[in-house]
Amino acid sequence: MTRLHVLLFSFLLTACGARDSNREPLTEVTADGPISEKEVYAMLAENPEAGAEQLKKLAQQYRSQNDWQKAGTTYLNLATVYTDRLQQQDSALVMADRSIEICRYMKDTTQEANVLKYKGLLLGRVGRLKEAETAIAEAIALFEAVDFKNGVVISHFNLARVYFLNERYEASSELLQNCTNYWRAKGKKDRIFTDNLFGIELYCRMGEFDKASAMIAENAQLKDSIRMNDWLENELKRVVHLSDSLQNLVEL
Repeated sequence: MTRLHVLLFSFLLTACGARDSNREPLTEVTADGPISEKEVYAMLAENPEAGAEQLKKLAQQYRSQNDWQKAGTTYLNLATVYTDRLQQQDSALVMADRSIEICRYMKDTTQEANVLKYKGLLLGRVGRLKEAETAIAEAIALFEAVDFKNGVVISHFNLARVYFLNERYEASSELLQNCTNYWRAKGKKDRIFTDNLFGIELYCRMGEFDKASAMIAENAQLKDSIRMNDWLENELKRVVHLSDSLQNLVEL
């Protein structure tokens, strides 16, 4: 955690000079014609690549209407499409930066922090560890400035995932334990479930199968007390299968 504090101090010293929040973000563009948000998201479900192009036009439409809040949210949605559906991390980072620029123009520091913690995760996925740490440190500083503890903890969780992706398992484990302890104190069963999904994979990679098994057992109990969706169901199946497979390999 000492390293994070150093990064936070560095960010606070340089943040004022890094922004020109009064400058209108990007250049104003006009979409070809009215675009329906509902139709764009329906297209994304069927054809992510074509849907992403339409989502860009929707963001441009909001910009031309000076609806900066919707434009910023749409760019963030584009970032998730590029990373989760199209596996185009560089494009995802571009869209995240556009969303951040709009947040700064609107002086919406909480949403800026939300996007920064996500950008940090994206940077971690492409191995840009130092930049990932800096982006998440910036998010933490902004959340702490408005005393939003949940945002700080979720940022630490993203940093734990970044460390995992870069094989810094001990650092990842320390952060994960702190996050889960926080949610336990809050009684947030859905957050504990999500933390455990990540923890199962982390501890399997570390060869600590007892910890992974304990998390699998806990999630089996939590499952009936939280709102499940397809992603959670599939992710639980994936990490349980991973745990079984790795343990079988170790026993051979």
